[in-house]
Amino acid sequence: MEKKLLKILPFSPKKGKIQEMYEKQIGEKALREKLNNLIALGCEQSGVPFKKKSSIITRKVWIEWIKIFGFPEHYEPQESWLDEEGLQ
Repeated sequence: MEKKLLKILPFSPKKGKIQEMYEKQIGEKALREKLNNLIALGCEQSGVPFKKKSSIITRKVWIEWIKIFGFPEHYEPQESWLDEEGLQ
């Protein structure tokens, strides 16, 4: 049996990439809602106005997402990232 190679986990993905990576693990509607809530929290903490249409994801939001939902399927886990500071 041949082992599949895992994809490289993006360091700082855009919103659409996160949706693509997790769409089979989390339903589309729930994924969008959870991601927007986390982005809004990140914006609130950094004092930046939240824009639903924004595709930019800060590193802290990405790290917090991974801590909550785990690494996406078919991507190489980067365990050291879990030591980084996410949202508080």
